[in-house]
Amino acid sequence: MQAIGGLVTAINLGLALFVGVRLLRLGARTRGPESWLGVYFLFAAFLGAICSITTYTSWADPDLALPDAARRAGLALYLAFASAGMAGIALFTQRVFRPRSAAARRCVAALAVAMAAALAGVAALDRFEVKVLASWPYWISVAARWTPMAWMAGESLAYWARLEKRRRVGLADALLVNRFLLWGAWAATMCLLQLSDPAARLWYVAVAGSADGWSAEHGLPIVQTIVAVTSVLGAIAAAMLVLAFFPTPRYRRWIEARAGA
Repeated sequence: MQAIGGLVTAINLGLALFVGVRLLRLGARTRGPESWLGVYFLFAAFLGAICSITTYTSWADPDLALPDAARRAGLALYLAFASAGMAGIALFTQRVFRPRSAAARRCVAALAVAMAAALAGVAALDRFEVKVLASWPYWISVAARWTPMAWMAGESLAYWARLEKRRRVGLADALLVNRFLLWGAWAATMCLLQLSDPAARLWYVAVAGSADGWSAEHGLPIVQTIVAVTSVLGAIAAAMLVLAFFPTPRYRRWIEARAGA
């Protein structure tokens, strides 16, 4: 399962880099909101993921242990990259779905402030030490970074539902409607993946009875289970991302045939 998990992770990293660079180039030409989506893929889904994987793997596996200073730097970079990427998701969602909403703009600003303040709080209270249960600013960071993706999932699926009604009376393109469904489902899947980290931490504390230190005896079975679950979710997310951005001719024909049935 670890090999499968590694393969799924590599595929998602490759997709994140390719899609991120492509969206940033497109945004540079059009000055559209896709630039902010590119920021997410490049900073959170690619750079942040690499820092997270490296940092936590070195912490959990003694054979891959890095110096403490390197782990702290890795955690700091991960949180910074992830926060920047999720701010990009919030800006993209506001620009696409709520472009004239003052409340949505205030929401984006509040999320950005929360992520920045939480990052400063982790630096002040934990000094970016890698541990099972970090101080309260880390959990604020988790919530603030989860919210933009949940927001985008909700907006995308709601817009898909409205477009689907129009498609049924011939007023919306089937491929466009399906793209919003895929995008919303992808975002919802990413929300579940984001919850795997806090779930694993709380599960470990429940099993070990303590958050002091790391015990492989208690932790490895949890890690193996989480890897299995996230591998499945990651594979689903990768498939939906590919179909949303690069639908194959066969998939296009299938969607059009279903719409015409």
